[in-house]
Amino acid sequence: MNCVVPQDRAVLVGTMAACTGDRSDALQQLLSGPIKPDALVGDYLAEINLSWRAAEMEKDEAAGFDQGFIESLRKAESALRKRLEAGTFPRIAVNAGALNPKQLAMNVQAYLTEAFGKQGKDLLVAYVTGDNVIETLRKIEVLTDITHLSEGTTLSSWGHQPVVANAYIGQWGIVEALRAGAAIVISGRTTDASTIQAVATWWYDWGEQDHDKLALGLIAGHLIECGHYVVSAYLTGLFAFYLALTLNRLVATSVVLDRSKIILILPCQSQRYTKIT
Repeated sequence: MNCVVPQDRAVLVGTMAACTGDRSDALQQLLSGPIKPDALVGDYLAEINLSWRAAEMEKDEAAGFDQGFIESLRKAESALRKRLEAGTFPRIAVNAGALNPKQLAMNVQAYLTEAFGKQGKDLLVAYVTGDNVIETLRKIEVLTDITHLSEGTTLSSWGHQPVVANAYIGQWGIVEALRAGAAIVISGRTTDASTIQAVATWWYDWGEQDHDKLALGLIAGHLIECGHYVVSAYLTGLFAFYLALTLNRLVATSVVLDRSKIILILPCQSQRYTKIT
């Protein structure tokens, strides 16, 4: 296998804010510094861009995913080739599949073959579904059964037709894909921490009853999902620093996990910091 495999040491996970509008060279930056991540994750989704993907699919059934993921792979192609040739291709888990994970997975597999030949073709690309429930939600019996949590009104009384509906899914589909040997796992709408949590669960072979350990992965996931928070990129009062943040909107981070605790949080490969960070 040309991919990273679990070892008896801490796992290094790099994460990036990857939504359209964030820096498309995030993946390349994570692979280019002194830190050599075992796995890379990216958060591509929010409620608003899921509705954008739905609008795209109305015009083209082969759309519905974030186009930026393959662009980021292309920009990181040189670094990925070095890792592939060294037999340490990083595991990658992203929710860029949005409403069409299968199509994006097919496109990614085609890109890997194009870029890396037989070695790329041999890399397994998996996709995880189950979050998109819009067809279920459009059934009249469901519309009358679903009630507002605080007001008690039914969805059928809303007066509008839903365009997108997703049930946020957890880590286990991603975990199973990694355990099956997937180099890249593409999902739709997961919980924010799911990709990071899945990497930790796969690396340490945690089970569904390992609640304390799974909680560690959950905490790590929420610390670094989107990449920004643990390096204080959302601090207020930094007006003079705003332009630098805007121009440098990667704010990717890495986290090191051992079997029992989060032992270190490492800054991104190229970022500016203030003293408060």
